[in-house]
Amino acid sequence: MLLSTPAPPNAPYSATEPVLFVACELSETTWKLGFTMGHGPNPRTRPMGARAPQRRRAEVAQAHARVGAMARGGEGWRCLAGGT
Repeated sequence: MLLSTPAPPNAPYSATEPVLFVACELSETTWKLGFTMGHGPNPRTRPMGARAPQRRRAEVAQAHARVGAMARGGEGWRCLAGGT
């Protein structure tokens, strides 16, 4: 028996506050973080040594400060794993 669920409508999303997008490229020895506010601007990339949580937190805080998201409470986080 096949059950079908109707898909929700595709409503365009428009944020009223700046949104910070963060991408992570993780390897055994190095990590690279990429920050952007959307499709237009080039991402700001920050390389660092692997397993450096203090540095990662500092870079994310700096990126938040650049877009002003932290001062207004900012949105939650979403992490998508890519690759194999």
